[in-house]
Amino acid sequence: MKQWAAAASAPGEATVEYENSAVNSNGWEFSVVEGSIGSRVSGVTLTLSDGSSVVATVDNGIFAAWWPSQATVSLIQAQPLRAATNETKPRPCQVARWDLKDL
Repeated sequence: MKQWAAAASAPGEATVEYENSAVNSNGWEFSVVEGSIGSRVSGVTLTLSDGSSVVATVDNGIFAAWWPSQATVSLIQAQPLRAATNETKPRPCQVARWDLKDL
């Protein structure tokens, strides 16, 4: 588990505050990350150590994501607000609900 220093992100940045990888009782690997986003950020994309990428969920100044491997975060890309619309949230998408006991 990586515990990152908690700090408010600058307006156009995203900062990882917590990252953890684990294996459940069925032997399935997964990782989770959470962090803060600045006031001028509308989305976060994480590039992982295995070369794959994950789009995080963002809301109310924080982001969170999970993926089915123990790859770690190697790059964080913060998407800026759209200036023309002053949009503060990404477009809605379908969200799958899950529980750790389901893994």
